[in-house]
Amino acid sequence: MIATIRKINKSKGIILFLCTSIILFSCKESVTGVTTTSYSGEQLFDGIIFGLGPVAKELSGIGSLTKIEDFMNINDPLYKEFLATKDLIFKSIVEVDKDYFNNFKKGVFSGDHNTIQETLLNSSLKFKEAMVRISGYSDEQLTQLSSEMVVKYNILDSEGKYSVDGLKKSIKSIGKEASDIQSRDACWVPVAIALAIVIVVVIALAQVYAVYFQWAYAAQDYYAVPEAPELQRSAGSLYREQLVNHIYITFTPRFPN
Repeated sequence: MIATIRKINKSKGIILFLCTSIILFSCKESVTGVTTTSYSGEQLFDGIIFGLGPVAKELSGIGSLTKIEDFMNINDPLYKEFLATKDLIFKSIVEVDKDYFNNFKKGVFSGDHNTIQETLLNSSLKFKEAMVRISGYSDEQLTQLSSEMVVKYNILDSEGKYSVDGLKKSIKSIGKEASDIQSRDACWVPVAIALAIVIVVVIALAQVYAVYFQWAYAAQDYYAVPEAPELQRSAGSLYREQLVNHIYITFTPRFPN
């Protein structure tokens, strides 16, 4: 698997670009109407988890790909690298559980709030497992690496919140760094992929699903903000409810065959 990964010419920029994908989870007050378009499990996963494609556009309450230009031009090579890495993660998930995306679709279309919530939580768990398989690093090693990256690129502020402006600046900085051929060492590839997914998991679990792995706590260790975990837990509960409700409203009338 690692040999396959190294054939893909990636850069450190993928780390921050993946971070921006979770920003698309931020909830708005408006909700969408009932949709009648049929989607695959992969398309639903893309739209709900990464804010990509037509599903994200229908789920206006959690953001959509139309705002991705705020962070990176879709014609940028780093964007293509992000998509290639995402597809690699999908492949890893299917290799272990060939029915996963079909089951993800069934969960989204279940018409039951609890089932939808469990489906979303399981999606983060699947990504966590895929990341560990692909990177070859242990949970502990990835915890340390992700914490260092959170600090280095100012992903979190002192209150544990994520700054859009900070992400923009970080992506620009890393994009410039990635142009240096020395920074494109193949040895970095598995680390970059692992860190990108770790950061996604940290943000998603801590702020959207309000479920805490040691990774979610690791980011807070660098700040003297003892109340931050509780604040995130409260915010996460609200975000989770809003996200689940948006999915329920949008997809409940349409059930899979």
